[in-house]
Amino acid sequence: MTSALAGGNAVPFVVPLRFLLSGAVALAAFWTALVLRPSAAVGYAAAPDTLALVHVLTLGVGTLVLVGAMHQLVPVLLVTHLYAPGWGLATFLGLGVGSLAVVLGFALGSRPAWLAVGGTVAWLAVTLFVLNVGLTAARVARLDAPAVTLLVATAYLWLTFTLGTLLALARVWPALQAALGYATPVHLSFGLLGAFGLAIAGAGHKLLSMFTLAHGVRLGALWGVLGFTVAGTVLLVVVTWGPAVGFGGGPGALTYAASWGARLAFLFGGACYALDVRRILRARIRRNPDVGVRGFLVGIAGFVPAAAAMLAGRIDVAVTLVLVGVVPLAIAGMLVKISTFLTWQHRYARWVGRSQTGRGTPMLSDMIRPRLGWVTIMGLAAGSLLVALARLLDSEAVAGIAAVLGAVGAWALLAHVAWIVFAEHAPSGAQGTPPAPPVERRQDVRPS
Repeated sequence: MTSALAGGNAVPFVVPLRFLLSGAVALAAFWTALVLRPSAAVGYAAAPDTLALVHVLTLGVGTLVLVGAMHQLVPVLLVTHLYAPGWGLATFLGLGVGSLAVVLGFALGSRPAWLAVGGTVAWLAVTLFVLNVGLTAARVARLDAPAVTLLVATAYLWLTFTLGTLLALARVWPALQAALGYATPVHLSFGLLGAFGLAIAGAGHKLLSMFTLAHGVRLGALWGVLGFTVAGTVLLVVVTWGPAVGFGGGPGALTYAASWGARLAFLFGGACYALDVRRILRARIRRNPDVGVRGFLVGIAGFVPAAAAMLAGRIDVAVTLVLVGVVPLAIAGMLVKISTFLTWQHRYARWVGRSQTGRGTPMLSDMIRPRLGWVTIMGLAAGSLLVALARLLDSEAVAGIAAVLGAVGAWALLAHVAWIVFAEHAPSGAQGTPPAPPVERRQDVRPS
């Protein structure tokens, strides 16, 4: 798997790179904007400035990094070649332009035209990406649990963008708004748990097993994650649109039961994922994981306080913890690992076993800066927890402190990824070009 991640079926280096770098820039932009406007973290959730920042995270960070990583991971997990690597540029441009239009549309006061056009362009880009993944998967006869989970996450991503675009168009056509109703909970669950959650679970299973050298991990728990997540989102669909078609005779006992059933399904899905991660860590050979893996683990640990907030009835706090904490931290951890593999393969793989201008070939560990990694982990983790606390206490002062800490972590991540991709890496302990080996001098032996 390690060699496969950057091996013969890898896409060109620039295809995932442009997505990954843009996602890191977007995360730094989010926290910097929150420093300038901390009231957005505690204000009305549907306020334009709050929605603008939310979509910086969901579109600019989550979607860009997810789509970029999947251009690389899908052919690896399916053991085949990506159907059309050349479509990556169109996907990137469409997502970038559409996402920027949506964010600006909210930031400028919820401009319906901006939202409708931006949402449509982004939807077309995601549709192209999903078609690329689907045609790639059609080549494969058998799929395992991580691959199926990642493919279902791709489907949820398309559903998220489809529903989001319909909600944007509903601002132009009131009749569509009446038909959709209050679809925001479904939109959020499709994106946060269906697309991002399942992608973290499916890709994370393979990557965490690879990076910790864990072998033979059973896949039953991962199937449970997939099943409970799908069940939870289906129940939310019933809650949202069931009364409109006469389910339960309106918002009565059946829809109330479906609402709680969805919450329990998501909790059981989280429990299955905790079991899956525990099995991987118990089977690992590498006992001391590096800072990238630790960042990923800290990120998914945020599901615990999010679940507690959901059970306490504070859905807004639970969503904040997942959106600001779990997803960015998990992405940050794997972003460091994936960018390291891809950069090493692109720049140094051809020099293995040979001399590169008299210098040895760096190892993967030589390309990571642990201090920057820990600054990222501590900054993003503290920032996300304090943002959730600020929302709980309705405190703009706490939100301001959270924003500063989060910004430090996000800029450290951007600096770290830039170092990995663009710096000149030397082997451990090497200072410039190593000296040439000593030359033995022959001494003249004169006859006596």
